[in-house]
This record gives sequence, structure tokens and C-alpha cells, in this order.
Amino acid sequence: MPVPQGTLNTTTSWTTRVATALDLEVATYLREEPVFRAFTDSKPERQSYPGKVVTKTIRGELALATTPLSESLDVDSVAAPADRQFNVTMQEYGNAIVDTHLLRRTDWSQSAAGEIGQELGLNATRSIDAIYRAVLDGAANVAYMAAGGLQLANPTAASTTKFVSPAIATAKGLLRRRNAMPRFGDKSAVVIHPDVAHDLFQESGTNTWKQPHEMVDTAPIYNRVLGDYMGCRFVENSKCTVVTGTNDVYNTYFIDKEALFEAVGDDVRIVVADPIDALKRFYRVGWYALLGVSRYRENALQIVKSSSTIDTVFFAGSTPAVDGKA
Repeated sequence: MPVPQGTLNTTTSWTTRVATALDLEVATYLREEPVFRAFTDSKPERQSYPGKVVTKTIRGELALATTPLSESLDVDSVAAPADRQFNVTMQEYGNAIVDTHLLRRTDWSQSAAGEIGQELGLNATRSIDAIYRAVLDGAANVAYMAAGGLQLANPTAASTTKFVSPAIATAKGLLRRRNAMPRFGDKSAVVIHPDVAHDLFQESGTNTWKQPHEMVDTAPIYNRVLGDYMGCRFVENSKCTVVTGTNDVYNTYFIDKEALFEAVGDDVRIVVADPIDALKRFYRVGWYALLGVSRYRENALQIVKSSSTIDTVFFAGSTPAVDGKA
């Protein structure tokens, strides 16, 4: 094909006619799904009146009466069992963004106003979820992975080892011996960090997660889903608490019924305020909540602390921050 003769009009000579194009759809930030508040199943059942602090009472139990009665003697009375009480204090939480009239008129995407509402909704659910996770982190029942297996004594960060399948059986056994009520039928809920789940996927040999799936149900291997295992239902979430140190130490949460108790004055809601400036140019949008949460049944909560080989080997113990825009 012959080359055209003469001068060509190109993008170089007509730069004023060629502009950079914009994708008018703005992508979202990469976020984890909130999960921790979902495991709250206890609230005040018959609250006497509105109050900032709600007191919950749990009755005690009489000692067993196993001695035979005497035919000629009256039974001795005993003291009623002592109650236990704990308080839940409601606090106000919220966040807000100010939208302007100028932004609404000049926004080339024509979507900023809607995105503000979406962002506030996501911020609300994730913020409240972090509050509930912090309450779980204070659990009384904590066990640690060490070279010899799961133990109750706290080893140094350097000796905390990776999570292995026998730890699941032990944690589940600890819940059962404390009479915790399973959350899903006969299964406990487990929230596990993807770094920790990685070690369960990598186990080989007998009595590991992979073995039954290789022999019977291969779908979880192909889908990389822990699913139900050893009487537990697993949920992976990257917001499990991680404490940095010589090795990063990860919390894995075993949660049964009535682990958390919440009192709610106002549940999370979006608030749109009327403009109060002289020219009505500023639009205030925010979210608000009035609530409190406390651990209810310590017996229903077990935390296992471990390291992760994906952290110690792949990242050399210094896990980089994740940029959700990347």
C-alpha cells in the first residue's frame, strides 16, 4: 500500500484537538466485609427505662443436692445462689462530610453526592465493627500457639508459632468444657485472618484440613474456602487484630452464642442536616449511632494467638501496609 504523499495532520500537530479521556465511573476502595458485629445475639430483653448504662443480671446456680434425706429430720435451707451483674455503657459515635453547592454544580462525574452517602454508610459499618472487635480482643480466655502445641501460658513473640489443625480441636474442646452453646447447630463460628488460614491450607498428611477434601470433597480446595472443619464454621477476614513484634501475632476468634451483649439507643443511621450558612451552600451529611457492647458469656469466647508463615517467610516478619486504592 503506498505511503500518502504530502503533510499529514497528526495528533502531534493537532494537540489542541486531542484530549485525555476520563472514565466517568469512579471505582471504590478495596475493603474487608464487616463481620464482628454479626456475632452479637444478646440485647436487653425487658429494660426498665431508658438509660445510658444498662445493667444485666445473671443468676447463679444451687449446688447439687445428692445426699439422701433423713426420714425424721427436716431439710436444712441454703442460701440462694449469688447473682452476677455487668454494665453496658452506651456511647455516641459518628462521622460527617460537608458537601458544597459549588462541588455539586461542577463535579464532572455527577456522582460525588451519591458517593458521599455510600462512603458514610461504609464508614459507619466498618467503624462500629472495629469497636466490637476491640471488645472481643479483651476476652479472658486466650491460648497461644507454641512449638509444643496450643498452651495457656504466654510465650514470647519470637516463640509464637503458626496455626495448625490440632489447635482447632483444642479450642473447640475448651468451649465445650465451659458449656458454651454452639452458634450454628453444633458448630462454633471462627473468624480467622487470611494469613493464618494460609497455614491450614498448606498442611499435609493425616488429620489436616486438606486430607478429607482431597479424598471426598475437592470443591473447597479449588475455591480456597475453609468452610466447616472440626466442628467450626470459618470466616476469613483481614481485620482480625494483628500485633506487630519480632513476629506479628494474629488473633483467631472462636465465638459461640451469647459472647457479646449490646445495648442500642439509636442504631446506625444516616443524618442529613439542613444548611445553616447564610447562602445555603453547605450540605452536611453524616452517620450517627448511640450504642454500647460488652462481653456477655466469657465462656463462649476463645482467642488463639499465633504467627503466620506467610508473614514470617514471605514478608520476613514485616507485613507491608495494603493500599486499598492500588
